[in-house]
Amino acid sequence: MMECRNALLAEGVNGDVEKASEWLRKKGIAAATKKAGRAAAQGLVCAVVHPSNLAGFVVEVSCEGGSQVCCDVVRCGLDWLISELANPSAKSFLQLNCETDFVSRNEMFKDLAVKLGETALATLAPSSAADAATPAFTSPLLPSATAAAPAAQQGDLAALQALPMSGDAASASAAVTELVAKVRENMVLRGVAGIALPPPPPGGFSVVARYVHNSAGTPGLGAIGVLLGLQAVAATPAAVEAAVPALQDLARKLAMHAAASAPVYPNREDVPAEALEQQRAALRAEAASSGKPAAIVDRMVEGRLGKYYAEAVLADQPYVLSEEGAPVRKVLEEARKKLGLSTLRVAGLVRTKVGDAAKAADAAAEAAAAAAGGAAAPLA
Repeated sequence: MMECRNALLAEGVNGDVEKASEWLRKKGIAAATKKAGRAAAQGLVCAVVHPSNLAGFVVEVSCEGGSQVCCDVVRCGLDWLISELANPSAKSFLQLNCETDFVSRNEMFKDLAVKLGETALATLAPSSAADAATPAFTSPLLPSATAAAPAAQQGDLAALQALPMSGDAASASAAVTELVAKVRENMVLRGVAGIALPPPPPGGFSVVARYVHNSAGTPGLGAIGVLLGLQAVAATPAAVEAAVPALQDLARKLAMHAAASAPVYPNREDVPAEALEQQRAALRAEAASSGKPAAIVDRMVEGRLGKYYAEAVLADQPYVLSEEGAPVRKVLEEARKKLGLSTLRVAGLVRTKVGDAAKAADAAAEAAAAAAGGAAAPLA
C-alpha cells in the first residue's frame, strides 16, 4: 500500500491512477531482475494439441508462491487507497476484495501459461518433406524433428523465449518479466516439450490426446501435463471412422496412466542404445558381485532388465485401469483386435511435471561442475 501511495504522490502523477499504474509498472520491471535468483518451485504446465491430431506442446511456467498470485494487486491497491482517502469506512470491504482475489483468482498467471502454449502451437508449419516417416509438421522449437529423431522430444526453450507472444507484440520472455513486475514474485519459463508425429500410412490415422492432472480450472492447465499419440492402420475407411472415437478415449486413458506411472519411453525400441547399455552395465556389476558364474550373471541381468522395462517403458508397465494388472502392450493388442485394426502403437509420449525441468537443470549443472572438477552448483 505504501508503494501505491508513493506512486500517486510521485512527480508528474498528481493522483492520476493510470499514470500511477504506469509508474509502478516501470519500477516493477526494474525490480523484477532482482527477483530472478529467488526459488520458483510452484507453477503450471499447459498442454495444447494441434487440430490435425499430429502434433502438440507442453509448456511449464514456475513461480514462487503456491497461490500463483495473479490478481492485479497494483490496480486494486490504487483503488483501495483512493477510496480510503475519500471514505475511510470502505477500508474493510475493499481490503477483503483484494485479499480474496489475491488468494483465489489466478487469472493473470493462468492466462500467461495459456498464451505461452498458444505461442508454441503457432510455430507448427506443414512439412515440405516427401518422406512418409518425417513428421507432418516442423517447428523452430523442435529443430531435430526428423525421421531419425523420436516423435516426442524436449524443445528449444531459448527459441520459445524469443518468440512474440500470441496476440501480443512482446516476446515470451518479456511477458514473463512484465508479470513478475506486477505481482512481485519470481516467475520462470522453465521448459517446452513437443510431439510431432509422421503422417499415417495409407489406411492409417493418428490420434494425439492430452491429459492434465491437478487441473487449475482452465482446460489444459495443471500440475502434470501429458501428450500421447497413437497411430493405427485399418483395413477400410469404414473401420477408420468407427475406430477414431474409441482410440481417442483410449489415448486419453493411456495419457492418464502416464501421468500416474511416469514412463520415460513409449516402447522398448524407443530406449536409446546408450541408456540401455548403461543400465545393462549397472545391472551386470550388481549381479557379478554375487560371485555367480558368468552364464548365470547374464540371465540375472536379462531378468532384472525386464523390471527396468516395467518401470521405464509405457508398453511394459501394468495398466493402472486394469484390475488384472495387464501390461499396456496387452491392452493395445486387445483394442487392435476389437476394433479390427491391422496395427496399433504408441507413436509418441510427452510427460511434464511442475518442478521436473528445475531438477533436470540442477542435475545438469552438478554434472558439469563435477566434470570440470569444481564444486557442485547449489540448488535453486
